[in-house]
Amino acid sequence: MKVFVIPLVAAALLVLGASSSAAGGTRIVIGRGHLPQHRVFATHPRAKIHVVPRTVYVIRSSPPSVRGYWTYQWIPQVYTSWAWIPGHYDPNGYWREGHYAPQTFQTGYYQPIWISGY
Repeated sequence: MKVFVIPLVAAALLVLGASSSAAGGTRIVIGRGHLPQHRVFATHPRAKIHVVPRTVYVIRSSPPSVRGYWTYQWIPQVYTSWAWIPGHYDPNGYWREGHYAPQTFQTGYYQPIWISGY
């Protein structure tokens, strides 16, 4: 930074000349953009120039976010109940008396769930 600023100031003094003005000599104001925070004033070609380093803030950006969405998930359910089996002949030809036997039913339902983004 000093290597760049000193030749810049020297070149400006050569162009403007070292003539004195009402303020006491040639004055060069070096700022950054429209909001200068540090100013350097040179009133003489042999004047010492102090450059104050600026604070640099590094902000880590997060990855782009994707919104989540609603979807449905099947929730299976199985339950058992007792069913009446009437009397009948089995495949071997024997008579089977009527009786209660467990019977399994499969059912389910759709449940809404939120899938989150990242």
